[in-house]
Amino acid sequence: MPSRKPVELLYEPDPSKACEEIKKSLLYRRSLVVVGSFSIRRDGQPYLANGERILFVKSDWSLMVQRDSFSTEAVVSWEACDSVKPLCGEKLSIVAEKEEINESEKEPGSGILERLHSLEFDFDHVYAVISTNLVDGTMLLEPGDGELLTAVLLKPELIETGFKPLPSNDELKSGFVDLIGIDSKGLKTVVLLTKKQANGRNVVELSRYIASVRRHVSDGEEVRGILVAPSITNAALAKLREYNFDYRCIDLQEVSEILSYYRNEIGEKIG
Repeated sequence: MPSRKPVELLYEPDPSKACEEIKKSLLYRRSLVVVGSFSIRRDGQPYLANGERILFVKSDWSLMVQRDSFSTEAVVSWEACDSVKPLCGEKLSIVAEKEEINESEKEPGSGILERLHSLEFDFDHVYAVISTNLVDGTMLLEPGDGELLTAVLLKPELIETGFKPLPSNDELKSGFVDLIGIDSKGLKTVVLLTKKQANGRNVVELSRYIASVRRHVSDGEEVRGILVAPSITNAALAKLREYNFDYRCIDLQEVSEILSYYRNEIGEKIG
């Protein structure tokens, strides 16, 4: 079985070769880019005179023409068409058709009036034909602070191996603690999460949380502190060591993948 080619490129093809590649691309609903010098007719009437432009045909057969212009008409677009087909001859033409409802021409009691509209791209010269057969992935959006906590609850080893979150967060005098858990040695552990680069203020905030927690535990019971962030300043890291707290680097892309998995594969409503 032949391997998949993500991109097919024809450079300076003759009209016949360009037509065949465009036919194949449209048949398999691939996105298509045609670079050349062409004019445009709309419903059989001249719309744009001949000029060097880029024609984009998306997999849903919506169209966009990019003009080399800084005017407000630099981009011409058309929503998904009912049909797109190349016409092969001495020169290449591409015809797109779609039915549209024309409310302005609708007569009372006549029902919905539909008219067939067309765009015809008449190429004087084809510089390149690019056909794409791409395999996309899931869009990964940067998680918010709440989603960061959700990901840790779903996968506690993001903090460290053996970490077990406690059932609920505690509200202390210094505010809400992001997360309290028990580490692999059985020590109560206070976790502060941030999706931004950790700084000195985060270290001070964590120290306040730990001070509040210590007032609620037995005398002599050790309480750990962990600051979790994608990165940390050198000054904050030095201050963290002064307090004898730990830092854990978290990968936001991994967090997004965890959230995406539980949303799409398991179907749980999270975040």
